[in-house]
Amino acid sequence: MKHIAVRLLFLLVVSGCKSTTSRDSGVFNDAGSGTEAPTDFEGTPVHLIGMDAVDDVWVIQSGGKRTDGDVASCGVLRATIEGRDLPLPLVRTDVVARATVHVGSVGVTQRYRNPFAQKIEAVYTFPLPHNAAVADFLLVVGSRRIRGIVREREEARRIYQQAKRQGYRAALLQQERPNVFKQSVANIEPGETLDLAITYFQPLTWRDGGYEFVLPTVVGRRFDPRGIDVPYLPRGAGSPHVVSASVEIDAGVALRDVSCPSHGRDAAVERVGERRARVVVRDVPADRDVIVRWTVADAPGAFAVHGEYFTLVLWPPRKAPKRPAPPREMVFVVDSSGSMRGEPLAACKRTIRRCLSRLRPGDTFRIVNFSDAAGGTRELPATRANLRAGERYLDALRGGGGTQMIHGVRAALAPSSSDGERRRIVTFMTDGFIGNDAEILGEMHRLVGDARVFSFGVGSSVNRYLLEAMARAGRGVAAYIGRDASGQRTADRLFRRLETPVVANVSVDFGQLRATDVYPSRVPDLFLDRPVVLYGRLRGKRGRIKVPGVGTWTVDVADAPRETVLDRLWARAAITELMDQRARTPGEGGLRERIRDLALDHGLSSAETSFVAVDGAQKTKGQWGFIVPIEVPVPAGSN
Repeated sequence: MKHIAVRLLFLLVVSGCKSTTSRDSGVFNDAGSGTEAPTDFEGTPVHLIGMDAVDDVWVIQSGGKRTDGDVASCGVLRATIEGRDLPLPLVRTDVVARATVHVGSVGVTQRYRNPFAQKIEAVYTFPLPHNAAVADFLLVVGSRRIRGIVREREEARRIYQQAKRQGYRAALLQQERPNVFKQSVANIEPGETLDLAITYFQPLTWRDGGYEFVLPTVVGRRFDPRGIDVPYLPRGAGSPHVVSASVEIDAGVALRDVSCPSHGRDAAVERVGERRARVVVRDVPADRDVIVRWTVADAPGAFAVHGEYFTLVLWPPRKAPKRPAPPREMVFVVDSSGSMRGEPLAACKRTIRRCLSRLRPGDTFRIVNFSDAAGGTRELPATRANLRAGERYLDALRGGGGTQMIHGVRAALAPSSSDGERRRIVTFMTDGFIGNDAEILGEMHRLVGDARVFSFGVGSSVNRYLLEAMARAGRGVAAYIGRDASGQRTADRLFRRLETPVVANVSVDFGQLRATDVYPSRVPDLFLDRPVVLYGRLRGKRGRIKVPGVGTWTVDVADAPRETVLDRLWARAAITELMDQRARTPGEGGLRERIRDLALDHGLSSAETSFVAVDGAQKTKGQWGFIVPIEVPVPAGSN
């Protein structure tokens, strides 16, 4: 075999392969065998990219030394060449999603076009749900479909760089944060259009008697010198690329209401029978999350399996026990940084005022605000005069400065002057636009103690990963506040939870089912309107599950409903647990390797693994060109 470019030592081609790889043998195994291709309501296959056969999988490994100058120069996205304004390389994003009971299966296709007179490399930073199990990656060039493979992060980067230098079209998908990914596409030729497609699975969120599907479309600005460098369009500039999404819903039980609150009139809602619906949003700017919600007549089933993997949904009892809630020490933490200026901060103020109105004699409260530093009131009894003073403090807050959230965390979770008889409830209200997530979460785990933490995301494109992780650390719940009256509804919902706690310190006895590796290992508190979802592995075939305060029921695995993506959702939950553990104990050895091995075993993108795809059918002509960073719009309503 002849040497190609920089000593091409190993070139492997596998035709028609639908696969991920074994890290030990390098043999391509069938990763799609347990995943059925979804269909629409008429039985026609729904095109989720990654479910179909592909032409080739190419792996390029080289013993050649890495050369300097991998980055030639940064192209300006909206460049003027020969007097012409050229459009963005990223043309559009199309999404096809299927929501079945409480699992979402999502295919995202991003189309790139090179308008320049030479080859380019396009680099695009974009969000995905923080709990997404990214399981497939496809490079589509004309009629060729090249499936990406999962490799350890640094190895995937080396394969990509090698292919780029040799002139092959290549694509790399890297996880920068659990909810932020960077996609690089090398050697796009002049005038060429190609597609990159991602398939992921995610558990859906229960909200107000139904489920919620969220498609994030833009990464919000991060305050952190070490944060992700996301290039933004000038404020007020329209987004040159658009998003279309089609969400098919099969609720498993009778549907009540279906809506798309994020896009209102731009969304078309079609009901199909008693339990199914379709929501379509076409060609909208990528400046806010696409949110689809539906309510159901009854709670769906609680147990499903796939091989040895299972999911268990703990639904709260229909009737909560009548017992008085203990006195509370309420700490309201509000982000008053520059990104919250205007309507986001106003929404926080409305929510806190509503919370103050729900306090009872015997409760105490504090208001903490943070930007470049933390400030706030002292702990005050919830008397009428003190509540008015708290409202005046809120009225005086103005947004400005950086988002030094760590000061707010320390101020809110510092030892209290309370007599210890009150239960500390901490609410954080923020857009979460920070870059030092790991530092914040480490401090949360260190200080939280027995406090319960409820996080409130404010805005159209909030950092849901951070907010959900904060709530997990404090065994609370994350919620999201819009620009309407949702802040008051969210405050009322919080106090309903606090006044009627159902089961705290939940324990689950699986008996003869012999469950292992159950996540989350520390089960969250169970509230009236929020079920708890567990993932695990079973060794037994039949047995009784006992949850004190919730119920007891018998499970026969042979008769249980099947959910074909549970192995990947379990792996995603296990990785989340390990990431939380790494935040609590950053120096603990072996966590990186365990995350890497889980992701490789299950073919998932993670902090330690990446997808890489190389089209080795032919080299492109000329030098590999310059980098074009994809600019994105500033999230709607943010500063």
